[in-house]
Parts: sequence; C-alpha cells; structure tokens
Amino acid sequence: MPRPPWGDYTTPIVVDILSLVGVSGSGKTTLLERLLPALARRGVRVAAAKHSHHARLDRDEPGKDTARLAAAGAVGVVGVAGDEPFTVDGLLARLPRCDLVLVEGGRSLGLPAIEVVGEDGARHDPSTFGERVLVASAAPLRSEAPVLPRDDVRGIASFLLGRRTARRPGAAGG
Repeated sequence: MPRPPWGDYTTPIVVDILSLVGVSGSGKTTLLERLLPALARRGVRVAAAKHSHHARLDRDEPGKDTARLAAAGAVGVVGVAGDEPFTVDGLLARLPRCDLVLVEGGRSLGLPAIEVVGEDGARHDPSTFGERVLVASAAPLRSEAPVLPRDDVRGIASFLLGRRTARRPGAAGG
C-alpha cells in the first residue's frame, strides 16, 4: 500500500514547546510578536499560545494579544484564560501541525522557558517555571542560562533554531 502524501501517522510528531515567562510588562508579547515572522522567514511553522491569569481573555479582538500573534504570522493561536484547563496535550490538540509552539505565560506547565526581563529587572522566582534555557533581557544581567538582549530577535531566533537542531533525533546532542 503506498504511503499517504502527508506522512506516516505511526511516526510520532516531535514538536518543540517553550514558554516565554516574565513579569507583567516585561515585553513577552512584543518579543513573541517579533519572533514569529523572524522564524517564519527561516521556514519554521510556529504556533502561539497565550495564557492569562485573568478570568476572561478576549480572543481575536483586534489589538488584543491573541489577534496580534495571529497577525504576526502564527500558524495557529490559542488563548487560555483564568481557570480553564491548560495542559500540553490539550494545547497541542487545539493547534495545527507546526514545528514549534511558543507559549506566553503558562509557568505551571513546567516547560523549558525563555525568561523575558524588562527594563526594571523584575523577575519571577525561577522555581515557578521550567528549565530556563535563555534569558532575553532589556539590560545586562547575570544568569546561569545564556543571556541575549531582548531586542536581539535575530539572535534569539538563531538560538531557538540551534536548540531544535540539537534536539532532532540523530543530530549531535539529540
């Protein structure tokens, strides 16, 4: 029997998922909005999710974060508000096939995280989110994780692509 053109469903789909964490006003949405087209230009299909502690999230309303992420080029956008169930499996079930999922917020998921630090230097307690793989900071700071300027979108995109390459089965370090 010939294989279907869309692939073999017995092969698991490996999707890299990272969260962008940071205090309110640190620049998470703006960074994500700038990363989406930068990654798309490099051939990466990126989906985005927005997790908010607010009881209501205005999805698809012009100017709101989810609409901004869709306009920036996300292949799919999911907004989760307040006490809505928020799990990795539930998130993936609501998104189209993609190479990378970037979640704004979602500290409780324990995902590898890019910590976004604003001008004021305010940060969350690192025990409240998953492994910090990168810090994107508006000002120089010390960290055990690599630190890049928050506005260095090209550098952050390259970091993410290097991370994906290293995690691909059969690749060095994978």
